[in-house]
Amino acid sequence: MGFPACSRGVSAQDMGQTGPGPVTAPAVVAGATVRRGDAIAAGDDGVLCVPLQDCSHTLGHRRRDQGER
Repeated sequence: MGFPACSRGVSAQDMGQTGPGPVTAPAVVAGATVRRGDAIAAGDDGVLCVPLQDCSHTLGHRRRDQGER
């Protein structure tokens, strides 16, 4: 249908008798690669994934834009 899906668990589908898949492996969601440690923010307008290595830089921009120190 062309829209992203989010799940509360590791997988939206039951793994059945095959067992769980790798938990630390990257996942591609709506074209974005999500890796262990990435920051995820979700709201009514959508979902944002910030790679772990960009979190400090992104937070600095957010604080500057909000006038915080």
